[in-house]
Amino acid sequence: PETFTQWRYSPLVLQWQYLAQNNVPFAWWRPEWNGGAQIHWAGLAAPIIGIVAGVWFLGRNLSNTGEASNTGETSEERTDATSWLFALLLGLIVLAILVQTRTNTTSLTPTPYDNMVRVAQRIEQLEQRSDAILLLEPEQTQRFANLYHGHLPTYGLFGQTQLDEANQQWLARLRAEYRRLWVVPDSTLPDASGWERPLRTDDYLLWESRAADDTGQRLALYALAPAQTLEERGLGAVFGDLSDVGSTITPENGRIRLNGYAFTQQTQPNGELLLTLRWESLQPVENNYHVFVHILNEANDKVDQRDGQPVQWMRPTSSWRPGELIIDHYGLLLPADFPPGNYKISIGLYDPVSGQRLPVNGGTSEYAIELGPVQVQPR
Repeated sequence: PETFTQWRYSPLVLQWQYLAQNNVPFAWWRPEWNGGAQIHWAGLAAPIIGIVAGVWFLGRNLSNTGEASNTGETSEERTDATSWLFALLLGLIVLAILVQTRTNTTSLTPTPYDNMVRVAQRIEQLEQRSDAILLLEPEQTQRFANLYHGHLPTYGLFGQTQLDEANQQWLARLRAEYRRLWVVPDSTLPDASGWERPLRTDDYLLWESRAADDTGQRLALYALAPAQTLEERGLGAVFGDLSDVGSTITPENGRIRLNGYAFTQQTQPNGELLLTLRWESLQPVENNYHVFVHILNEANDKVDQRDGQPVQWMRPTSSWRPGELIIDHYGLLLPADFPPGNYKISIGLYDPVSGQRLPVNGGTSEYAIELGPVQVQPR
């Protein structure tokens, strides 16, 4: 890993930060993530019994030594049986601690079903030379290095709700040096993460998965904006509201205007299709409308799509203020078997409750705008 030997991020130097109740399992204590934050009384009793027994046997041996000197016996004769009994008891205590510790740490051993194993394998399957990995759990850096057998540079950095100056420089460096970024986040939600918030606002989320178990481990892939070249075009299509269905939409009664757009004009299977939408709020909107981005083939069949609130759910339309400009990025990772050919992009807004699309002027239909063509070339 790129950051493993840097003092500010290396667990070799900062391992004291992980000596916390929820990070370190003991024979008598299991952390929250390893069984539910509970005391194991058998594991706690074993060392206590060992300490008490050790003190008792030590006192007894000292007493035997004193008595032996008075009677003329050797201390070895008086303490031989006691020593063997103490050794047997100590051995049983150590064995109990080892069994209890193994029980407590079984889940620490990587298995084929372990989340970090799946994350490493997924990256290996889809990685490209111009990618990098951002691991936001630096305490997992060594473990991830043991599991990941790909060729990408890995950056183990601390998660923050607001990036400090040093981490802002790291993000700028990643954007300048790489085309795509794999993010292995901690448990922080994307809109609260100082790392993922700017990535979702300024870059393109291509793909995301979440483990189905209680950990909810996520893995996200971003196309970094500085590495992409998109030619923006003006449009000026105006969207109305649900109450305007059936009416003529004009800039005077419209609610949202699509001022411009940019998209990938040529790509290939296993490549990316990127889209940027530049919205302008004309009037306040009460509802939280969703954006749909549909990829249509030459027969107008939908072959891929993205749906959701603008700016990756971080800028719902009810938060827009008149005159505000919103830059909205969408990315689609095409599968390896995606058929080559000419495609177009159909975009619009709709009400997620009723499914009703908002009316629009200046589009190819009353409820959608079609952009294109997009040429998918053979690999």
